[in-house]
Amino acid sequence: IVLGGILVGGYVDHTKQYKRVTLACLVLSGLCLLPLGYMTNSNNAEDEEENVPFGLRYLAEATTTTTTSGWLVVFAMLGLGFFAGPIQPINAELAVDVIYPGDETAVESVQQIGGNLVSALLVPVAQWAARKQISVGGGTSTGTSDDDDGSGGGVICGDLILLLGITVLTFVYFRGFDAQLKRSLADSRDDEMREQQDGSGVELSDIQFETEKLLVV
Repeated sequence: IVLGGILVGGYVDHTKQYKRVTLACLVLSGLCLLPLGYMTNSNNAEDEEENVPFGLRYLAEATTTTTTSGWLVVFAMLGLGFFAGPIQPINAELAVDVIYPGDETAVESVQQIGGNLVSALLVPVAQWAARKQISVGGGTSTGTSDDDDGSGGGVICGDLILLLGITVLTFVYFRGFDAQLKRSLADSRDDEMREQQDGSGVELSDIQFETEKLLVV
């Protein structure tokens, strides 16, 4: 998350491509979620007690072995942190840029409180969705993890579907975002004025000195 914030955030600070980078991060975060929400569903004796999340099973194996599946999960988790982590600070900066010259602290506080509130409200929904499953790869599922018949193949967790749905809705909504970057425009005007002043060869201090002489006279 820290590395993503430094690299992605630094790129956005330099280019001001808030929208393009946010959309790219949403897509890549969704792709990184997929290996973490898939669950094996087999008839093996050791797996009969409960379905083990694909991510947790192979993440444990990756610490002692070099299985391809295990490292896939590790890289998926790292990628998720790298791409999902910068989304909030990037859009906090975007909000400040859009509402300029409004209060920066107020905007960031509202965004932070709103994000925490929505996250808290989604916790029970995610817990309920985690008990739901959709069969893939030839497996069958009755819809809950408690009464799945374990006939092979695999299932996708309901909480993964919930997160992917939120990601898709956010992508669709933000894709239509179009607002003027007022602070960036103001900074550009200031830079242009400085360049014009430098090109004229007249220093601001010289103007102030001449004005003071006239006032003395």
